[in-house]
Amino acid sequence: MATLENTAPETLLTADGIPLKVSLGRSLRRSKLRGILLVLPALLFLIIIFVVPIFNLLSRSVDDTLVNRALPRTFVAFESWDRQSLPEETMFEAIFLDITTGEKYTVGKATTRMNYEKPGWRSLIKKSGRKFKKKIKDPPYRDAMIKIDKRWGDVTFWQTLGAMKDPQTLGYFLNAVDRQYDANKHVIMKEKERRVYVMLWWRTLLLSLIVTVGCLAMAYPVAHLLATLPLHYS
Repeated sequence: MATLENTAPETLLTADGIPLKVSLGRSLRRSKLRGILLVLPALLFLIIIFVVPIFNLLSRSVDDTLVNRALPRTFVAFESWDRQSLPEETMFEAIFLDITTGEKYTVGKATTRMNYEKPGWRSLIKKSGRKFKKKIKDPPYRDAMIKIDKRWGDVTFWQTLGAMKDPQTLGYFLNAVDRQYDANKHVIMKEKERRVYVMLWWRTLLLSLIVTVGCLAMAYPVAHLLATLPLHYS
């Protein structure tokens, strides 16, 4: 037993009596914490300046709740519409109430979004908002609204509401490639006169290719000449 006790390894201690292993662990943790604290300001800078704005931009790019907030009654009535013929009195009444009783700022912002889907929505609602309260006092609303502006009798305006009924949308991305949703949320091409983005994409790519090829054509011979010049010329 005495022999075994004498051969047992002794625990190494620091000058203040703390086991060396414990002291090394503490030192390692302190160095890691110091490294984290040094990196933390740069990390916070990246998150605040880059990550948060990018996340906000991406969330806005698919957010489509603005029109739903501005026209809540309209989208409830929209669900029961066949989306082919002109809507019934119920839907006309719903959008009449949404326009006349809704918050002007919200409705105004919504018309900008609606104008992306169908040019003319903004002017239609702006004009109607001024005239509805003056000229329409009681139902029926359908004929009275069409009398104020014939565009209320254009079924294509109503059909574009289908592209804005969901709280999230890919409509902004589709718009970038000259596509849009129809009333049934099917992806279709825009009208010919509104197809401009794909053409711009191709022009940008072609110009980039021309610049790249031009740079290579000019730079490669010069680089080759410099690389092969005799030492006393270089």
